[in-house]
Amino acid sequence: MFCFDNNYSIPGSVAIYSMLYNANKDYDYKIYILENDIKEENKKLLFKTTEPFLNVSLEFINMSNKFDDLHKITYANRIFTKEMFYKFLVSSIFPSLDKIMVSDVDVVFLGDISTVYNDFEKEENYYFSASKGINFKNPTNPPKYKRKREEYTEEEKKKLCFGAGFMVFNLKKMREDNIEEKFVEYAYQNAHKLLCPEQDVMNIVCYPKIKPMPINALIGVSDYTSFEKYADNLDEKERNEIEEALNSPIQLHYAQEQNKPWNNYCPKIDIWYEYLIKTPFFKPYIEEIYFKLYKRKTLLTFTSPLIVRKFTLIKERIKK
Repeated sequence: MFCFDNNYSIPGSVAIYSMLYNANKDYDYKIYILENDIKEENKKLLFKTTEPFLNVSLEFINMSNKFDDLHKITYANRIFTKEMFYKFLVSSIFPSLDKIMVSDVDVVFLGDISTVYNDFEKEENYYFSASKGINFKNPTNPPKYKRKREEYTEEEKKKLCFGAGFMVFNLKKMREDNIEEKFVEYAYQNAHKLLCPEQDVMNIVCYPKIKPMPINALIGVSDYTSFEKYADNLDEKERNEIEEALNSPIQLHYAQEQNKPWNNYCPKIDIWYEYLIKTPFFKPYIEEIYFKLYKRKTLLTFTSPLIVRKFTLIKERIKK
């Protein structure tokens, strides 16, 4: 299941295509997209994204702008869209399912998701599995996700351990323990302080019943530069384990606002373009870039470092 708005149609296509491209072909895949405003032409292109794969179906679920009010009062609403909150409702949206995988779309899949899915059993005493991120033992910064905000209690801070970019939900247990209602209640009561909104809520409400995913399940693009900086802080076993994970990620996550490859030049941007070129969104993406240049009525725009790097990457990938 993915949750995104029309503006994320292109990243959504890259996420879906890369997931299916690297998926175990012995399984069938049912993809749900929870949305409010995805345009019909983009829906058609998203359907077309799945056409090369015979073992997949795609379904859009319109959420009628649910949580629009919650989004407006949420502290970090400038960065995130209301669609992120639809993760709270999965157990009731899919009453016949006991387990489902949930992912963000600012990602590229480079490995088989079935291994992570099958590793989590619905009879386990966990509400979901997720990645804790990599602790590089950076002496000047706290470990990943151990954010500090004055509004959080010390007890709440201790619970902010897992990322929400890639998860497997135990819908059966969530329904049994009425977790959906607890998600929504906590979100409304604490909207003023939510820094990573749905992630914070799910961590705090579900703690400690969260199962860690394997270290290579989700790798942030910034983890590669962090490894170069802080590898010496690790013992040999830790260093080897992290290096192996960096070399074989299942999901590569372009987390953080400055690391979106469709907007900025960032680490591992070439991998994202490698998959974009394979999607039906590649042509309109290129046309949009040219349109922006035409509107500015100057070829000097090509001297922009970002534009130059983008076109260089695209040319290299097309040759391959």
